Amino acid sequence: IDQFEEVFTLCKREVQQQFVGELIKVGQEKSLLAIVMTMRAEFVDDWIRAELSTKVIQNDTVWLGTLTGENLRAAIVEPARKQGYEFGPGLLELLLSDIKTEKNCLPLIEFTLTELWRQRDKDKRELTAAAYMSIDGIKGSLNKQSENVYGKLTPADKIWAKRFCLQLVRIGRGEINTRQRRQRSILLKMGGEEPRTQKMIANV
Repeated sequence: IDQFEEVFTLCKREVQQQFVGELIKVGQEKSLLAIVMTMRAEFVDDWIRAELSTKVIQNDTVWLGTLTGENLRAAIVEPARKQGYEFGPGLLELLLSDIKTEKNCLPLIEFTLTELWRQRDKDKRELTAAAYMSIDGIKGSLNKQSENVYGKLTPADKIWAKRFCLQLVRIGRGEINTRQRRQRSILLKMGGEEPRTQKMIANV
């Protein structure tokens, strides 16, 4: 169960306790079934405040540290190599250098590598440093893509885009900001009947 912290950001307390209680029961049964939950470390306090089983935290937790060294290099290069592609001269060094100055950058690495894959050199079967520079690297790739998409919107669409994006984020009051799922029907209702707005929401 990925992003298990959403149990605390989206569910009422009684639902949290019931849901987690049932999961723990399954885990205690003699079965071939195993349940693995991934949760950001910042939400351990939420688990404890919800009065859930402390034994899970004490006995059944595997703490994952920051991805570094050879493990980080492998996570970057091996997916491409499995597809028969290599990193061109200087690319890996650029990536690793930029990663050192960015904290918690795994989502940015994922996005950047996806963009590099889209711009891969199919003739040489490699990802290139030139493509990396063209997308502004780890630090700027997501910003550049966002600005490109946002810049193509009309002034009216930009207003709606801001409203929709705010609906997809849970702003923590003194807590951590997290994503917030919204049913498409709710967003469509926000947009009214204007066809262009409806089309934009459908692409969110």
